[in-house]
Amino acid sequence: MAREIRGHAMPDPKVYVPTPQDPEPNQSGGTVPWASQGGGSGPNQGPGFAFDAEQLGRIAETWQGLAERFTDAERNASFLIEADGPGLEYASQGNAEKVRSSGVALRETLSQRAQYCRTMAERFREASGAYLNQEDEASTEIRSDGGKF
Repeated sequence: MAREIRGHAMPDPKVYVPTPQDPEPNQSGGTVPWASQGGGSGPNQGPGFAFDAEQLGRIAETWQGLAERFTDAERNASFLIEADGPGLEYASQGNAEKVRSSGVALRETLSQRAQYCRTMAERFREASGAYLNQEDEASTEIRSDGGKF
């Protein structure tokens, strides 16, 4: 159940390096047709993403939710690591050994994914905090100048 997170995203045109057969770059330096078009909720001051603090918070919550889901899956992978063969014959034991090694690889992968999601959640929280600090500083500066730009 995906939730839409509104915002304006504009990738940095310098990330894409056109090959010689590509068309001439547009006014923003990239070759993608939408790069020079207006759009979004406000003026774009350069490459990057434009979100408000509330949107950044929701994105952080989404990343945190993904981290929790990966952590839950990691706990469930422990059952694979403890698997026993259905019988005492060689084939059953060999099968159980393969299942256990797959479980170890799965748990390790899920742990890495959960850590990545937690890192991303923290980055978005930091961005939200930086955004709010910048807004506070700008508001204080405007008030100190008598409300004039």
